[in-house]
Amino acid sequence: MDDPKNCDRCNASLERGWSERWRGETHETMVRIEAVCFDCDRKERHATYAASGVLTTRMLTDAAIYGVRREHDKDSYNYILDKVERESEEIRRRVKDFERGVWFRGLQKQVRATSHRGFRADGEDVCVLVWSCAGRTVMTIEPPDESHSVSLITADDETEPVMGIQGICATKEQASALITAAISAYNNGVAYRRDDKVGMF
Repeated sequence: MDDPKNCDRCNASLERGWSERWRGETHETMVRIEAVCFDCDRKERHATYAASGVLTTRMLTDAAIYGVRREHDKDSYNYILDKVERESEEIRRRVKDFERGVWFRGLQKQVRATSHRGFRADGEDVCVLVWSCAGRTVMTIEPPDESHSVSLITADDETEPVMGIQGICATKEQASALITAAISAYNNGVAYRRDDKVGMF
């Protein structure tokens, strides 16, 4: 398939790159239905968030870049990205609660004391998947139906609070509730057990 030359929505040149939309049930039936410029891709992403409230990793990245730009241009206010900044900050506060209440209270020691990489903890309404590699540990927190999630990352041997958000596909309320449920499950004795099926993908 030839590379597209112009955006299928606004007809802008795609010389800087593009985002593609594909449709199909299997690899063999997948068809590219649209190629859009980064501006149109961003507008769609922001409109989807405005309609659904679902935070994605890309939205958090957009908000982080926006925050840096606002330091130099106070007039570059964007309602959507400002809201994402506020919501992500609330989630980060819950991440710190998890770091203090789970990671530093025993999970870090457990991870560092074993040679295997994967762990899993199953609470009544939450599942936490833990995977370590190259000095980093990623924890994905999701409900049993895997309908939404938030992933955290930290350094295995760090004693200072450096844990942050690695990825997200959830509303602010969903992400906060997942982290709260993971903390409660740990406090109620739900154990993290070896699970070799846990990995990066």
